[in-house]
Amino acid sequence: MRVFITGGTGFIGTHLALRYRSEGHEVVTLAKQATSVEEENARDLQEAGVTVLTGSVTDETLVDEGLQGADLVHHIAAAMREANIPDSVFWQVNVEATRHLLERSRDEGVRRFVYCSSIGVMGKSPEKPADEQSECRPEDIYQVTKKAAEEMCLEFQQKQGFAVSAVRPADVYGPRDRRLLKLFRGVKRGRFAMLGSGRNEHHMVYVDDLVEGMWLAGKVDAAIGEVFLL
Repeated sequence: MRVFITGGTGFIGTHLALRYRSEGHEVVTLAKQATSVEEENARDLQEAGVTVLTGSVTDETLVDEGLQGADLVHHIAAAMREANIPDSVFWQVNVEATRHLLERSRDEGVRRFVYCSSIGVMGKSPEKPADEQSECRPEDIYQVTKKAAEEMCLEFQQKQGFAVSAVRPADVYGPRDRRLLKLFRGVKRGRFAMLGSGRNEHHMVYVDDLVEGMWLAGKVDAAIGEVFLL
């Protein structure tokens, strides 16, 4: 099987690509190498036999190249909470690039498409515990555009009959993470910044468990047309 993964040099994408390679699948990733961590991940992927395309998911030529012969697509690439960029960039990357990827995947005969959304699309859910049927209240531009793309993917499945699933990861931790690692190191030292009362709640998922859920979303027929909190 040939698997195409956008955002493949990121924390989640690297783990997912290596999972598929460990099972003997052909894997192609498309992602930027804007940081030393992404460059390190790209080297590890190439050593494992992954084809690494370097660039933005908004580059339609690169997207079309990555899609050639693909059976399964995992779309992870996104504009997150970068500072000093206009809202239009979030719409371009998170929504319009997803639209193009969906349409081209259908045209190329891709059999399954898994969209990586975010638990952030739920905003501050009034329900505790929340589930996939809980009301979503996205607030910032990242959350709003991720929710818009998620809805577009599921509508595409309903109208086009294209096999699409969506997953909403919670806060992910594990090897290769550099974001939460700073907090863990601070806690280990006994010195860290505590914001607010310290009683704020975060849902966590270990990266291997997340990858397992994403793998199942791309394999199990019952996942088609569904969204999953992971």
